[in-house]
Amino acid sequence: MPTRRDRCCDGKEAQKLSFWGKVLLGYIQKDLSLKNSLQNTTIVNMGLPVKKRYGVTLLKRETPKYFTSEEVRAILAQIKNPRDHLIVNMLWRTGARVSELLAIRVSDIDLYSKVIRLMTLKQKGSKPLRYVPIIEDNDGIENPTPFQDEIESYISKSNLSKDELLFKVSRQYVHQVIVRACKKAGLDRERAHAHTFRHSFAVNCIMKQIPPAVVQRVLGHADPTSTALYMNILASDLKMFFGNIRKW
Repeated sequence: MPTRRDRCCDGKEAQKLSFWGKVLLGYIQKDLSLKNSLQNTTIVNMGLPVKKRYGVTLLKRETPKYFTSEEVRAILAQIKNPRDHLIVNMLWRTGARVSELLAIRVSDIDLYSKVIRLMTLKQKGSKPLRYVPIIEDNDGIENPTPFQDEIESYISKSNLSKDELLFKVSRQYVHQVIVRACKKAGLDRERAHAHTFRHSFAVNCIMKQIPPAVVQRVLGHADPTSTALYMNILASDLKMFFGNIRKW
């Protein structure tokens, strides 16, 4: 039977949690521009309890697993088939979901402007388009990148028309390619999934100091907190953002 003192303590704790819930919501409204969409927002790994009446659910999610740039290079080195190599390379360089990748048509690739058009298939209702740049790999501006060369060579040798799908394979086939390549590269099976390359792309973007808002747009995230999760992954590396500070 709880005593009067216990009930009093519980009341103070409830007030304290309510206070921190309001503080947390204030930061979300200010920093993530979620003032008008809190009803459908999920807060990830914040560590503070928030009452349900504020329209927010506190949910702990596992930290996404990802590959480092060196691991991706090791994986790609194991893939000899040109089509399979391009599939994995494009997953790594665009951050596309596997369903989005397999929906790409030749006409979605603009080699002149160096962009790839992706249809965001996960969002309900209309499927907005987003554009991912073909990332330069060298210091030269005039010369095409190896990635662009790879795309051009594959389209040419496959004799694909503009309206054709770039890759006529299944999700299961892509998964098998990745599993085999990861095994040959000596990497764990747990990360051997197409979606791991999406996480790897996002983490690499943050490491290159690309603003989270830009990463959100490229990934096609409707919810900013989905992108903010990658900042949690790099919590131990946040010192990179302060590296250029000479005086505080």
